[in-house]
Amino acid sequence: MGWRRGGVHVVFGIGMLAAVSACDTSEIPGYEFIESMDLLGIPDLPCPNVRVLAVGGDYTRFHFGPGRDLTDIEVEAEFSKVDYSCILVGADGAGISPQIPVTDMMIKVNLEISAWRGPAAPPILVEQIPYFVAIVDRFGKVADKRVFTAEIPFPGGVGHTPQAYKDEIQLRFPLQQMGDAFDFETVIAFQLTPEQLEYARGRVE
Repeated sequence: MGWRRGGVHVVFGIGMLAAVSACDTSEIPGYEFIESMDLLGIPDLPCPNVRVLAVGGDYTRFHFGPGRDLTDIEVEAEFSKVDYSCILVGADGAGISPQIPVTDMMIKVNLEISAWRGPAAPPILVEQIPYFVAIVDRFGKVADKRVFTAEIPFPGGVGHTPQAYKDEIQLRFPLQQMGDAFDFETVIAFQLTPEQLEYARGRVE
């Protein structure tokens, strides 16, 4: 299986986007806030939850036309792995020390996307599959959203063998209090067209 290494994307969220082009803050379909609980009561770094949405966790693109059965599929994809970790940093991105107060939290998300071609796949060498990463508060409001493109190569002769893409995304946002981190979570999903969204909802229901 061939791995394609994506670039490291750094996203500044919540109040730090004035110099960045406007982002898509529309409602995320099927979003529901899930509380993160430490059942053992062990003190831990308040790392916001990171998860893949049920609606949008799979990607299916059909060949142009009315057909919507298995023979009409061009490409399918899924998030095969998502890992994340958190660190506290100073406002200038430096590490923490007595001279540098904690003002920001940085979340590092490592994700893998697996994609495979269907019977109706066009004869192209690279598939471009859009996905997004968004910071959402407990009321479902999108504080920041960024759309990326996974460019997944399909060399000649691979047929329907799954191919993979890896990426690392760094999310950073300011904290007024340590507990504020629990009021947000990071969600990941494929950026679907209205037609793809309807199909995905039908598969989840």
